[in-house]
Amino acid sequence: MPARKSNLDTFQMRLVGDLEIEMTREFDAPRQLVFLAHSSAEHMKRWWGPRAMEITVCEVDFRVGGKWRVVHRTPDGAEYGFRGEYREIRPHETITWTFEFEGMPGEIGVEVMTLTESKGRTTLRVVSRFSSKDARDGLANSGMESGAREMWDRLEEHAQTLKQTGAAMSTTRSKVTPFLMFNDGLEQALAFYKATFPDTEVHSAARNGKDGPMSQAEFTVGGQRLMGFNGGPHFKFSEAFSLFVDCENQAEVDRYWDALVKAGATPTQCGWINDPWGVSWQIVPKRFMELISDKDPKKVQAVVAAMLRMVKLDVAALEAAYNNA
Repeated sequence: MPARKSNLDTFQMRLVGDLEIEMTREFDAPRQLVFLAHSSAEHMKRWWGPRAMEITVCEVDFRVGGKWRVVHRTPDGAEYGFRGEYREIRPHETITWTFEFEGMPGEIGVEVMTLTESKGRTTLRVVSRFSSKDARDGLANSGMESGAREMWDRLEEHAQTLKQTGAAMSTTRSKVTPFLMFNDGLEQALAFYKATFPDTEVHSAARNGKDGPMSQAEFTVGGQRLMGFNGGPHFKFSEAFSLFVDCENQAEVDRYWDALVKAGATPTQCGWINDPWGVSWQIVPKRFMELISDKDPKKVQAVVAAMLRMVKLDVAALEAAYNNA
């Protein structure tokens, strides 16, 4: 029986037509981990690019329409920046983004990453499409193959670290799972959640009849496993149960809040907002939680008092209350 190839031996790169480059490689990890490694700056800065280069900037707004940017610094101090925008994200399956080298502004390529899994191993396939044959050939001849090999070796190492630390979100049901009883809007709610919150997918669903409306589903929103059912008007949501969204900064607070309002949500008070299907959300910046953890009770009281006067939470105003206390 022939020996099984190591992951290092599975890398392949080839030119396709006049405009495309295709690269593939196997990873000894489930695809949710390989996908996870692409989903945030915290992960990408650990593997994206050659080992000899320091990452000085890594910005990732992982959502459709979100921007990304990475800047590398060589040992002699030269910097090279790359940027783009996410066009399609299907959790654990596909990521499509634009790709632009800042040294050649306006020369924008499109990359489609596809992940497939078999027996716990993931094949990552990336097809990069360029605006011209010269642009494609120029990059292909610039050392792209050796750079991609090294970068994906680092991705394999990071995926192994994630496996060891148990970072993959389980695709099986937890022992305890929150169960949401909607009136009749489960399918519409899931469509909105998937378009708004990262790491959201429907795992399974049942319908009334072959082509009827969705009646029940198991799904993940922002990494939280949930179950839902259309139970009719007898059941009502209340603020006794809410979904807490941990936001990195004011921009993220604004993005989720504005998306909810645009969808028809009803703001209440103190960062709480009820979506059009009745589910209550708390849109809370990390900074608020940091401020109310201060050891000075006067400062904490001032921050809480300021929060109680707000509808959408305002980081600058909360910090001003803290500093003036």
